[in-house]
Amino acid sequence: VSAINECAYCVQHHGEALRRYIKDEETVSLLMEADGLETFEPRLSNIVQHAEKLTSAPAAMTDTDLGELRAVGLSEKDILDLTLIVAYFNFVNRVALGLGVAFNGDELVGYKDD
Repeated sequence: VSAINECAYCVQHHGEALRRYIKDEETVSLLMEADGLETFEPRLSNIVQHAEKLTSAPAAMTDTDLGELRAVGLSEKDILDLTLIVAYFNFVNRVALGLGVAFNGDELVGYKDD
């Protein structure tokens, strides 16, 4: 979502957080660039492509889009959670971009490996 919205501040913060959960730098890089999303395994590919479409063309969403998520095993609750998360990050991106929040690399020092 943040990469599609070109919110560098959020991309850097979310990317750094993702590195704590996803130990595959190539996957994190693709997510941070919103590029090559179709190359992920089917479940993740459908999730991120859904987020991309909901971010860039929300009025174009159809029942078919939801059916594709169900086809890869997402429940109705999963789909609702995904939609709420995508909407929330779009909101946060617009706040950060609207206020001109700038990224500072020093801010990433607070993340901890668990």
